[in-house]
Amino acid sequence: MSGDRSAAMSVEILGSQTICIQPGKYIGWPTAAIAPDGVIYAVFSGDRDAHVCPFGKIFLMHSLDQGKSWSLPQVIANSPLDDRDAGVCVCPDGTLVVSWFTSHFGDYAWQYKVEYLRCYSDAENRWPNWEEKIAQISPDVISQWAPSYESPSAGDFLKRWMGFWTVRSKDGGKTWDEPALSPVYAPHGPTVLANSDLLYVGMRHLARPQGEEPIGAARSRDQGRSWELLATINGFPAYHGSALNGLARLAEPHVIETRSGKLIGMARYEETKDPQNPFQSHLWQFDSEDGGKTWSTPRETEIIGKPPFLSLTGNGDLLASYAYRHEPHGERACFSHDEGHTWDFANEVLIDDAPWGDHGYVSTVESSPGNFLSLYYRKENPHDKTVLRVTHWRRIEKR
Repeated sequence: MSGDRSAAMSVEILGSQTICIQPGKYIGWPTAAIAPDGVIYAVFSGDRDAHVCPFGKIFLMHSLDQGKSWSLPQVIANSPLDDRDAGVCVCPDGTLVVSWFTSHFGDYAWQYKVEYLRCYSDAENRWPNWEEKIAQISPDVISQWAPSYESPSAGDFLKRWMGFWTVRSKDGGKTWDEPALSPVYAPHGPTVLANSDLLYVGMRHLARPQGEEPIGAARSRDQGRSWELLATINGFPAYHGSALNGLARLAEPHVIETRSGKLIGMARYEETKDPQNPFQSHLWQFDSEDGGKTWSTPRETEIIGKPPFLSLTGNGDLLASYAYRHEPHGERACFSHDEGHTWDFANEVLIDDAPWGDHGYVSTVESSPGNFLSLYYRKENPHDKTVLRVTHWRRIEKR
């Protein structure tokens, strides 16, 4: 990193605003993207009872004035299963590509009731509605909408049936084509490359046994209708904790292409809970010099956060956005001035705070030269449901 470059830069937070509230409902996992004509799009999973429930739908909003005001959210995906973790990117011809995954836990009604009642304070009142929705889901529905994962084993609360999807709109979200399956998923979806291909670096399944790489890199030449799996990426760093049979793994990756054509990927780090190491949540980075066919061994960065969203700024810098899920909770970002060789962690951007640990999935777009908009979800106070928020901020180049 150029010391002169980082020293000559400062950041001003211009303000934050809540852009979507669904009263009594949970909102989560948003992504923002900016189109060639300057329209900013935001997608998210909403109309939910909770962080995990059977009711999620994928919504789209847009802003015509650099994020100052927003359209009402419209439903663009509502499968019979839970639709969640929405990503969006915009192709050079203006086509919107929205990604998400469908989720279904097996045998909710009897196997997981005790677990859900424990997790959610109001679940007892909501449970009859959950059971009614789940009863409508047949094996044929699961086979159609969640074909990407084997049936969960009995007693395994974490395993679920899943499907990974993309859908396209050529008219700014007014109409959409049929959903198409993807071989991977990640919360913020694919990245548009300079040659107009899509590159999707994501999880191949929710969980994989050690020795079978969980992260894949796939390329699409037809805006996500079909995919070619290019490579797999080492998703199991060495575990250095003290937990018995401890395991470290990488998840929820994102990738960006630099001006030189290099690909920079980052992923969230998770490990078996270790009481001696509770804050081990640095982002890990991996790079490709050949268009995604091969990747470097992932390495730990200084950045503490989860999960990452990577963007390329107008002056060629890289920007990583992420949530800091420890005290003091909040949304943060960090620049790289040398195509990801180093990160200007000493000048980490503090975007907004959060009153509770369930927050983040930050994505940032450059709304005009040097001006940025960061989108994320959080609670406005610990006792409320989550909302969507944006923060406007700008980079100031000192002279």
